[in-house]
Amino acid sequence: MIPNIFISSTIQDLHHLRDAIRDVVQELGYNPVMSEYGDIGYSPRRSAEDSCYLTVSECQLAVIILGKRYGYISENGLSVTHNEFRSARDRRIPVISLVDHEVLTFKKMFELNKQQAGVSVPDMDNPEKSFGFIDEITSSKMNNALLAYASATDARQHLRRQLAHMFGEFLRGQYDPMKADVKDILAEIRTLRLEAENKSGPDEKENDRVLRAMRFLVDDAEEGRSYSRLLRETLRTNINSAVPILLSSGTFDEAIKKMTGSPPELLTLDVSAVLTRKDVHKLIDDVMPRLSAMCGTNYQLSIIDNESEGSGKQTWRVVVVGALPDGKLVVNEQGLNEFRKYHEEFKNASM
Repeated sequence: MIPNIFISSTIQDLHHLRDAIRDVVQELGYNPVMSEYGDIGYSPRRSAEDSCYLTVSECQLAVIILGKRYGYISENGLSVTHNEFRSARDRRIPVISLVDHEVLTFKKMFELNKQQAGVSVPDMDNPEKSFGFIDEITSSKMNNALLAYASATDARQHLRRQLAHMFGEFLRGQYDPMKADVKDILAEIRTLRLEAENKSGPDEKENDRVLRAMRFLVDDAEEGRSYSRLLRETLRTNINSAVPILLSSGTFDEAIKKMTGSPPELLTLDVSAVLTRKDVHKLIDDVMPRLSAMCGTNYQLSIIDNESEGSGKQTWRVVVVGALPDGKLVVNEQGLNEFRKYHEEFKNASM
């Protein structure tokens, strides 16, 4: 699959720079996605702005370009570019952030003199919001680098180097030895296949059951991928040793109690059935600091949007799960319902 790269910025003041970035993306054989070239699919059931945000979520990478203009303010008080950045961040899409070097200089001057009334910044339409946008990028725990450019040539070189680094990481991840838990799964599957082919008896049925269970957890389907990620990344559990526990547990709650010593603890979140995009962003801003304080970096926050059939509204599933320092699992109500459903499907797939 050829990656789609979303290019986001204010347009009128940066059109020459956007075209330069587009040229680099095309030269490298990737697909640039830009509104002025008709690359956005405008849904009749969504606003043009929301169609842009949806398109971001369907790309594999986003390039955010920050110039002197902050841009048009949306209903949630943020610019379209700022919202596009958040859409990429919420979906964990990698972002390359290019910032005008003069804007970074202005930011330092502004912060030194912001106690003075009437501080002005040359050529910037909304400096406070622009500088707040920069702070939001740099305060992220990951993917928080800013690349300063003074010309289109600088921006092109930055993008080439960053894409080269990403490709290098991809190759290393593909051809380096696999992680221990994945190796354990594949080794177990090979062993079970040999056993199933060469012997019969009471153990054969159990071998087949374990084999089906592991297949469920390594499958690309959302259920298996999400359950496997919970075990490996949140609970830090080796899947090879987790499968017997899962198979012997009638419910998700029972499995978690066996693994951690206590059932999952409910994390209270105020999540309504239907949320606007503004509400979603506010929820993320409210929840992430709370999760960081409780779980450090050992948590997951997923927001899945589904358009209600016939209603024209968007419904959102918000799944929040994390592990406390003592190993106890915390999860919100929607997340708990999701994982209970995944466990039922795991059990059915293993029968």
